[in-house]
Amino acid sequence: MRPQAGRHEVKTLYSGLYRPNGLAFANGTLYIAELAKISKVEKIEDNLDNPPKPVVIYDDLPKDEAHGWKFLTLGPDNKLYFNVGAGRSCDEFTKPVTLLGPHSAPLGMRFYTGNMFPPEYRNAIFVARHGSWNRSKKFGGDIVVVSLNDNGTVKSIDPFITGFIENNNYLGRPADLMVLKDGWMLISDDYNGAVYRVTYDGASVAR
Repeated sequence: MRPQAGRHEVKTLYSGLYRPNGLAFANGTLYIAELAKISKVEKIEDNLDNPPKPVVIYDDLPKDEAHGWKFLTLGPDNKLYFNVGAGRSCDEFTKPVTLLGPHSAPLGMRFYTGNMFPPEYRNAIFVARHGSWNRSKKFGGDIVVVSLNDNGTVKSIDPFITGFIENNNYLGRPADLMVLKDGWMLISDDYNGAVYRVTYDGASVAR
């Protein structure tokens, strides 16, 4: 999305990608995670009208369809991090610090680093729960906020945006979110092919 004659224009850069679930952007480079490979596009902002073909930087990844989608982020050490599903015992790995519900499909999570929202949201974790697909009563399909104690343990998990499920049917399915420099939050919805902008102006509810 970019300003165009006073309006925001949505521009498609690439199509035909295979499950491009993970995106990261740093130092002018766009990183794209598909099901079984990760690619990059350098100087993407300078080439929005004629984007070059993504260059594959890693493709030795499992091709598991059911849990193979890749979430992608850039760590403070300037390295890329992504997830790989584990077909092994959970006892072999570090236990989760909290549970987000069966089949809630938490696809995206971000620490809130902006200053627009009220102070209690600063450094809290916002999680996009895509929602279940194989439950008779659908579960998830919302944005929750995870508040932490000073020692990093989970203090509470509270609803932030709901209403994507009505009468046990999806009206939308949040997939990921991003915090912008001005404190806005963008939420992607792959059910409707939409991106929502969440702002706060001091009123009792977000807009």
